[in-house]
Amino acid sequence: FNRGKKKKNRTRGSDIRVNVRINIHEIFTGITKKIKYKKKERCNSCNGRGGKSTPCNQCKGGGVLIQVQNTPFGRVQNTISCPNCGGEGNILIEKCINCVGQGINKKEEIIEFNIPPGIREGEILVIPAKGNSIKNGVTGDLLVNIVEIPHPKFNRSGLDIHQRLNLKYKDLVLGSPIEIDTLNGKIRINIKEGTQIGHILRIPLKGLKRENIWGDMLVEVWLEIPTKVKNEEKIIIEQL
Repeated sequence: FNRGKKKKNRTRGSDIRVNVRINIHEIFTGITKKIKYKKKERCNSCNGRGGKSTPCNQCKGGGVLIQVQNTPFGRVQNTISCPNCGGEGNILIEKCINCVGQGINKKEEIIEFNIPPGIREGEILVIPAKGNSIKNGVTGDLLVNIVEIPHPKFNRSGLDIHQRLNLKYKDLVLGSPIEIDTLNGKIRINIKEGTQIGHILRIPLKGLKRENIWGDMLVEVWLEIPTKVKNEEKIIIEQL
């Protein structure tokens, strides 16, 4: 065995994945969210070292050893982690009283972050260095998974928003101005005379926005059929 050079690559703490539920109106405007979660954080008392240490006497702080073997094909050289220090390069001689030599402590973290308008369900927001810390390594990331809450009226397709509009028979036959809901308030549209059931009205720029691209509102026209009909109404329907 020979002593090797000090390792360049540092170990990395694990990522933390959290789900954040948002509704269609929050997706429309974008929103700032604040969440609380548990993580492993570098110990402030020992700066993540675990306590007082001294360089390993086998690898001299390199963390690795070079193993040379003679084989029928010649000399083969392998680099292995130093078994004496576990590849850390240092031997702990006095443990930190706060982390008991672990170099990390568990804590609750509160973080605030922005969710941009138009984000899709299943998209991952990566917040660097807000995951788990690890002894003598770098901190992982916080991965925020977006979960969209279903809306009772609006259905999403990309940046377009679909809704079904139930109209009366006379409105379909004769045409009529109708008030409908959108993501930023009510608007009035005109139903043309003789509109067919299942016809889709496209209202430009009334969907979701992402960067500088707007979606549309797609309104599917449907017939509202009454469940209770009075006798005089039945006579009129028969006459029609």
